[in-house]
Amino acid sequence: MKKILLTTTLFAATAMADVPELMVYTYDAFASEWGPAPAIEAAFEAQCQCNLTFVGADSSLALLRKVQLEGSSSPADVILGLDTNSMELARQTGLFSDGPYVDPAVNLPIEWSETQFVPFDYSIFAFVYQTDRLANPPSSLEALRSLPEDVKIVIQDPRSSTPGLCLVLWVKSVYGDQAVDFWRDVQDSVLTVTAGWSEAYNLFLQGEA
Repeated sequence: MKKILLTTTLFAATAMADVPELMVYTYDAFASEWGPAPAIEAAFEAQCQCNLTFVGADSSLALLRKVQLEGSSSPADVILGLDTNSMELARQTGLFSDGPYVDPAVNLPIEWSETQFVPFDYSIFAFVYQTDRLANPPSSLEALRSLPEDVKIVIQDPRSSTPGLCLVLWVKSVYGDQAVDFWRDVQDSVLTVTAGWSEAYNLFLQGEA
């Protein structure tokens, strides 16, 4: 299952000051000091003579919920980090404007004809694991159904987490109407269900899963 990351623009206008501001809502990993945002901000501001501001949220779904709550009064100019699973929900809000956009340079595995959303990256969706704890990690969803008792996984809530939603859709695409049987089989291996990716990854780093 491939995950497409998107950027798009809002109808809301940014207030002009002495130095114009471009406000970008994005996900925390992008906006953080160890993410790509600081370097992009410096390079962009050197060319546009403006103030580029990044505002972070936990996930794509959190970004979408934020602009839904703000509505047409949102200060955001650009939303960076939605994905194909939240794209239709975003379109239904009526808050996102059309291009025109040039064809994306990203070599996508699918055809692209959207006018409101511009892809900037895509990746394979997968689990991460501790290499020093699992010499032979599961190589498929099916293998997760028979994990040893001492091997635990952490997953995210699909109502609040983009990775959580992607996992639900991944399982559904593989098992169809039998997806409920998969979840029943793996439930004892699930340490916990977190609200977002950051909480799950912290548990992973601490060796809890």
